Formats: sequence, structure tokens, C-alpha cells
Amino acid sequence: AEKITVRNFDYLKIMDEETGEEVMNPHTMDVIEAYAEPAIKDSKPGTSYQFFRTGYYIEDTKLSSDDHKVFNQIVGLKSSWKPAK
Repeated sequence: AEKITVRNFDYLKIMDEETGEEVMNPHTMDVIEAYAEPAIKDSKPGTSYQFFRTGYYIEDTKLSSDDHKVFNQIVGLKSSWKPAK
């Protein structure tokens, strides 16, 4: 497996549940280390992929290198999971 960096994005501002005011979202960008199939090593910047159960990502054209790949989320997958009633 190849170690990669994945950058997930969310809304810039969210509603504070206590005050009802708009506040900055601390999870606007979450950067995580992940592992991908070895074939990802041959990817090229600007190429998009679907990561299993997560969403669609594109290889970063500025931060990726041959030694370390960086992928940015372009579309997240919606969860169909619902809690039991």
C-alpha cells in the first residue's frame, strides 16, 4: 500500500447550536494520512479517483510529487446509514 495525504473539505461557516450564530467551522479542511493501492503511485496530477465509501478526489497539481501523493476531495458521498428507531 502507498501512504498518501487526503484533504477533506466542509462548509466554511456553520451554525453554533448554543447561540444560533454563524461561526467558523473547525473542520473546514481535515488533512489525514491514508493508504491506497500501489497503482496510485503511477497517477498524474489532475487525475480524479473515487475512494471507496468516501467520495471523489483529484490529485493536487501543486502539492503532489512522485514521492508523495496529495488528493483533494471534490465530491463527498452521502451516507445512507440511519440510526435504528
